[in-house]
Amino acid sequence: MFIMAFNYFNVIHECLMWHMRLLLWCKVVYLKWWPLLRDCVFYTFSIILLVLSILDEAIYWYLRLCAVSIANCTVSSKILNLAN
Repeated sequence: MFIMAFNYFNVIHECLMWHMRLLLWCKVVYLKWWPLLRDCVFYTFSIILLVLSILDEAIYWYLRLCAVSIANCTVSSKILNLAN
């Protein structure tokens, strides 16, 4: 649980640090809601899959397939988002 909380707080910290740097440089950055929502959804799915695989203390082939599928969906959605 500590690692999950650390990752969430690390993302918030980085966003705040870049925001403060951009404020000092007097630049305005407009953020869209879609990338944040997309990353949070995929991160939540991966955490749920991690918890499911830890519960029975064994990793089966279908759990590995789900993990690889989530990673591929994450990467492909980011690539498709860059294409737009």
